[in-house]
Amino acid sequence: MVCVRILRPGSGTLLEGYEVRPIDRITHDYRSLGLSMVNIRPHSPSKEMHRHDCDEELWLIASGEGVVTFDGGKETRVGSGDVVYCPRGGEHQIRNDGEEVLSVFNIHLAPGDS
Repeated sequence: MVCVRILRPGSGTLLEGYEVRPIDRITHDYRSLGLSMVNIRPHSPSKEMHRHDCDEELWLIASGEGVVTFDGGKETRVGSGDVVYCPRGGEHQIRNDGEEVLSVFNIHLAPGDS
């Protein structure tokens, strides 16, 4: 099972099973970077449970609250300021179960060929 990394300001990592990557390695290991802001309506998922076979995904929760579901159906609550790392090949989904819009800054990192 691939774990999703969730960081919460002041409390550290909730789930383990990841590699901490120095910034210089990230710069050299990724061939492309995609950025977007996703606004998820109350009581809605961003999309169905899915995986990315060619890239990794990083979410910064800008505002609101929701639930991240990943490999094996494990669910974790997230909110403003949390960072979620979804490794390549790991199933994941985020949904808004609150009353306000859930805004997520979404970064797709495509690994290089080296």
